[in-house]
Amino acid sequence: MWKVMLLAVFVGIFVFALNYVFNQSADVNLGQPRPTIRQSTAPILEGSDDYALVWFEKDEAGRTELIANFSQRLNSKEVIDQHACKFLVNAGFYDEEGSPIGFFKTLDGQVSDFEPNKLFNGFVFKTRDGRLDMADKLAFSEAVFGFQTGPLLLLNNNEVNLSLKSDKNARRLLFAKSSDNKSIFMAIYDQQSLFSGPKLADVAGLLEDFEKDSGIDLMDAINLDGGTASVFYDGKTHLKELSPVGSFLCIN
Repeated sequence: MWKVMLLAVFVGIFVFALNYVFNQSADVNLGQPRPTIRQSTAPILEGSDDYALVWFEKDEAGRTELIANFSQRLNSKEVIDQHACKFLVNAGFYDEEGSPIGFFKTLDGQVSDFEPNKLFNGFVFKTRDGRLDMADKLAFSEAVFGFQTGPLLLLNNNEVNLSLKSDKNARRLLFAKSSDNKSIFMAIYDQQSLFSGPKLADVAGLLEDFEKDSGIDLMDAINLDGGTASVFYDGKTHLKELSPVGSFLCIN
């Protein structure tokens, strides 16, 4: 008899603990919206035999973090594991000394100042009201975090004229905004050579193909670091880096 009573006590304690954990988890998540994510189920570039395009789209819910990696030089898998990233892309460019090119600011403070540059002619930043955005001009004190990158490819639904001294084939990582203010991240790459991809001059045309295939109307688009120092991770596709990545955008 005492064994039956003891078992009943253990069952009661287990049920109580289970309910406590459940209620605690519910309290933690209460009022914290999760991002709405839409992503490609297959590479999309209709009419192109060479290039594949993978992408994901998120609304403004959830958390986006700019991670400086200039000195630590963690690889993308280590960053995903340490920061619990559900999505990860590289951010902007860095120089031969491993320092960011132009303006770069994280939640910990500003790392480097703005530098006039015809190629890196735009900014990706988070506003004080929580939006992730891009622009050709920025009031730096108003950015919660941000970085200088480029070139801008689309601005206010208009293609930006590129003045390129040289152009070469490379994997391209892009950040874009849709007409309904969604944030879109995409990678365009050569299916036969993963670190190769289109020339910058050809990207605007490929974005038109993307709009037709996806039904998404793009308003703005900007180039991030690419080639061997680029990363794209969406939980299904992980395009890894060959060279160290200077900074990441981690999305949860």
